[in-house]
Amino acid sequence: MRLNKVRTGHRLPQKFMMLMIRLISRDPDQPQDGIRTVLYRPRFFGNPFQALMHEAMYRPRYWSRGECSLFGAFTSLMMGCRY
Repeated sequence: MRLNKVRTGHRLPQKFMMLMIRLISRDPDQPQDGIRTVLYRPRFFGNPFQALMHEAMYRPRYWSRGECSLFGAFTSLMMGCRY
């Protein structure tokens, strides 16, 4: 279920950022819903979620950052998601 408020209820700086994403990617379907959700209420959800994802993807481990990103992209491909 997609909430219309998350699709259209952003403040001006976030709207500008999404416009830039759309112009640079040349894809009218950008940004994806995940990005819209992170930008909708950044202090409530976006910033904590980004910190959690950064910790999960880039904490010190055997694999490099590039390898972790590649694993994420491959998993998204296998799940049929855009990355």
